[in-house]
Amino acid sequence: MEGQNMYMFLMMILPLIPIIILVTQNLVLLTEITARRTDILDVERSVIESDDIALFVSRVQRERSEVAIKTYIENKVDISKEIKRISLTTTFSSTDRALDRMKIRKIDTQHKIFESKLRLQIRIDDLRDAVRDNETKITVEETMKFYNTITTVMLDSLSQTIRSGNGSSTWRHLIAYKNMLRKID
Repeated sequence: MEGQNMYMFLMMILPLIPIIILVTQNLVLLTEITARRTDILDVERSVIESDDIALFVSRVQRERSEVAIKTYIENKVDISKEIKRISLTTTFSSTDRALDRMKIRKIDTQHKIFESKLRLQIRIDDLRDAVRDNETKITVEETMKFYNTITTVMLDSLSQTIRSGNGSSTWRHLIAYKNMLRKID
């Protein structure tokens, strides 16, 4: 009787061994896939963040050049009034949209204007008001210094964002993109 019970027990356990092995294998694969998915989501977040920062930097670079040209032209007395009425509205709104789209976490810098997106927007608007009014006679050098500070700090932030996702296969492309923006700057 004892031998018969042992035989029935073995007959029930024997078919379960492959099933237990398959379940264990699937659990291991599921764990690996979950970890890979998390890595991919981190890379995606890093790429989106990098793209937003890069878009903002390129918009600031364009705004910088147009504001510098406008400031230079308006500081010249002998130029006709029609040339002096260069409109920067489209450029400003394009930069504002890029800033709105960007997710700024606190950037590690000594410049207080980067503590929040709102503070940065206010400082940019202050400079724009000075350029529009031109009663303060803002110089091209002051304008360039302001925009250069923004692009330098944002490109450094872009470098930090890229470094945080360096385990991906896309980091080389992101670094090339950042270096291209820095060279344009």
